[in-house]
Amino acid sequence: MTRGGWIAKSVLAVLGAFAAAFVAEELIGGGALGWTAAGAILGVTAGPLFASLIAWRREKDSRSGQ
Repeated sequence: MTRGGWIAKSVLAVLGAFAAAFVAEELIGGGALGWTAAGAILGVTAGPLFASLIAWRREKDSRSGQ
């Protein structure tokens, strides 16, 4: 993955964290529905970054012979 791809996914994850915090506290009030909505937002925005990190680590491990 290119450096720009990592930066874009990182920015998306940070923006998703702020959006999840805002939705959970301000709009929904921090209850169970707020936690569920925040989790969904984080899953959509931070999920691609975590999937890329896992794939990068697996590739790195396979090249080192582990």
